[in-house]
Amino acid sequence: MVPAKWSSSVPAPLAPSQQKSRALRRRRPSEIEKELTDIRRQLRNAGKRLRAAALVQQPDVAADFAQGWGRRGCGAAAHAQQAREHLVAEVEWAYIRAPLAFIVQLETNPLEACPMNDVLCASRYVVQHELFQWVERQNVEQGVAPSRRQLVEHALSSVPHTVPEEVRRLVSAVLTGSPRSQRRWLAKFRQRWGARLGKLKLQPCVSIDAMQRKAWAWRRFQALGWQAMAYFQWVNEALTAAPTGRSPLVINMDETAVVRHVSGLVGTVVRHPRATRCPKDEATLSDVRSYISYFASITHDRAVQPMLPQVLVGNEHQFPVKLLEGLRPLPHGVHMWRCKSAWNNHATMRRYISLLAKSLGDLVQQRYVILLLDVHRSHIDVSIFKHALRCGVRLVYVPASMTGVLQPCDTHLFSRFKAAFADMWRRQKAECVAGVVTTNDWVRVIWRAVEEVVMRGDWQQAFESAGVLRRQQRLAGNLREKLGWAELPEVPAGPPAVDLAREIFPRRMRLDVLSYVLWKPKCQRSRESAECSGFRSLSVSAEALLHEEMEALKRRRGELKRQCRQAARDSKVLAKKRQRLLQAAKNLSAEDLQLLLRAAEQGRLVWADFWRRSCSQAPKVAKAKEVMALQAGWGVPCAVKLLRCGQALPRPELGREVWRMLAQGLEAHELHLLRADQT
Repeated sequence: MVPAKWSSSVPAPLAPSQQKSRALRRRRPSEIEKELTDIRRQLRNAGKRLRAAALVQQPDVAADFAQGWGRRGCGAAAHAQQAREHLVAEVEWAYIRAPLAFIVQLETNPLEACPMNDVLCASRYVVQHELFQWVERQNVEQGVAPSRRQLVEHALSSVPHTVPEEVRRLVSAVLTGSPRSQRRWLAKFRQRWGARLGKLKLQPCVSIDAMQRKAWAWRRFQALGWQAMAYFQWVNEALTAAPTGRSPLVINMDETAVVRHVSGLVGTVVRHPRATRCPKDEATLSDVRSYISYFASITHDRAVQPMLPQVLVGNEHQFPVKLLEGLRPLPHGVHMWRCKSAWNNHATMRRYISLLAKSLGDLVQQRYVILLLDVHRSHIDVSIFKHALRCGVRLVYVPASMTGVLQPCDTHLFSRFKAAFADMWRRQKAECVAGVVTTNDWVRVIWRAVEEVVMRGDWQQAFESAGVLRRQQRLAGNLREKLGWAELPEVPAGPPAVDLAREIFPRRMRLDVLSYVLWKPKCQRSRESAECSGFRSLSVSAEALLHEEMEALKRRRGELKRQCRQAARDSKVLAKKRQRLLQAAKNLSAEDLQLLLRAAEQGRLVWADFWRRSCSQAPKVAKAKEVMALQAGWGVPCAVKLLRCGQALPRPELGREVWRMLAQGLEAHELHLLRADQT
């Protein structure tokens, strides 16, 4: 911004486009014509280089063919580099010694010198050779094991353009076929060229010196049919409790961890690389161990799915402020929260429920919203229950140790999301410089995976197969086998019993189960039971007296709150005074402090006892100034009391600043006595 007083003399800055246009207008036509001539010359030279590159022979392909690379039954055996260089030289000399007529025919029209069958075989070999070299570069330089789709795409792009269209069609026929035919072709390619289907070994980016200086088992699933029965009974009761005109809207939210560096991906790996470096995937330990939480939300209504919030939660190191500012604007429905920890807690859960209600908007009043959660302790709390009740969202919990078969996010979503994220991350890593995926690119890969899998997906079948909808009529067959049900039993109507519903939650968790099952607080249930019993337990006079006492308690509560606020303000004022006295005490000399100590030892005052105790930890009197700085709250008032009681000091003038600070905390008569003592 330009100051107002300079606006008349300093012109406003110009935009880059305006500056460029003004600079062009200032240039002469001869200069512009000269620059255009240089650009045309550069374009002609670039075209010549491209045409020359198309005619450059590649003796390494012929040398590899002569050595037996890619032949059936030979594989890609590791040959000595010296022998290969000798063979490349022999191929070049054979080309140089060839007759001139043959070279001219080979350069001008190479297809006439070779039969069509040989052209087809040579084209296939060139495609496989280029594909092998690309896989080797991806393994060694990028740290990526390419997938089937990546291999097919690169092989199609490697088909020579100079061969006839019929040859190109025959070479691309297998690559454009079904996935099964592509897998069979890639299996033969790996067998011929010495590759395998495996994972790259993850090697941390730690130097040898640093390494020299630094010297979950799967829990077996035990399905309990009666636990699932209580859960199904609870879900049916929640769906039945929807008011007339408000159709149920079931939403499932669950967290999953998203890793910073994806390792262990299965792809094609060269067995005998000709490069000096071995195939490996490099990453720092912080990237391998770094995770963020993804709060995934899905629903059975495909029209509502794009409205649900998809939240990414990271700590302050994973999501710095500069990164969040650079990623704006965020995609629709995606939210990024920067918290102290990436783990979920009660406060984060309340924040998510508020965001869910805000994202749905009027649907909270038009539909009966049911939020399906697991029984993690971060999802269960009295504050979460009350907050969801205020937001108009009902909570239903999946039984403990059964989320893998009863929660739609676990059964249908996360496997697809993780596979899509891993594939997109591998593609991004293959295109990055030196195979290093930045944090910005990593977050955008997560965005694309969320948009492609979560927001565009149809999850109605997931809710039906998990037994959430249609009263368990479309329960998945594998789920019935795990529950031990040959046939689907009849789920009783109404809410589950208290003892049965308590088994849904983890053991040793103290909570009011009926409040969650019936979705009514305990006070509301007590009032309804009293009204439905047919009589009132209290008389009118007793009820009026109770009402008056409650009002008096409310007034007393308000008065106590005001007193607490006043006490907080007073404590802040005292803290400020204490800080001012501390600053004033630092101006005292060591001699004055020694005199204060002696006067405190000779005096018969209560303040002297406090002063003596506060300075008893000082090993020497010379360090009394440091003790004074630590215990300024006792030292300066002690000096005031000593002066008021007539304890004359040889040097009573402690400085104007000290007296001004001390005078702010004294009353009028104390200030008068203080001035009299000073005189």
